[in-house]
Amino acid sequence: MRTLIFLSILLFPVFVWAQQDCKEKPSDLESKTAIQIDTTWIIDPETYDQTIKLTHIYQPGERPIVELEKVGNKTYFYVEKNDCYVIRYVEQFIEK
Repeated sequence: MRTLIFLSILLFPVFVWAQQDCKEKPSDLESKTAIQIDTTWIIDPETYDQTIKLTHIYQPGERPIVELEKVGNKTYFYVEKNDCYVIRYVEQFIEK
C-alpha cells in the first residue's frame, strides 16, 4: 500500500506536466488557417463609439470551453481534444 501511494505521488506531476506539454500555444496558430472568420461591429448606444470584434474559429463543432487565456487585446478559448487543450477560437477587439 505504501508503494502504491509513493508511486502515485511520484507520478502525479508527470501527468500534470504531460497535459501542459500538449497544450496548444498562440504561436502554433501561425501555421493553421482559421476555418471561419466573423466580424462583429459593436456600437455603444450612448457615445456611438464603434468597436470591431474579430473572431477566428480554428476547431469545428461545439465543445465546452475549459480555459481562457488573455494576451493583450486577444482572448484565446481552449477546448479539450484528444486529452490536450487546443484553441477553439480567438476573439480580438479593435477600437475604430
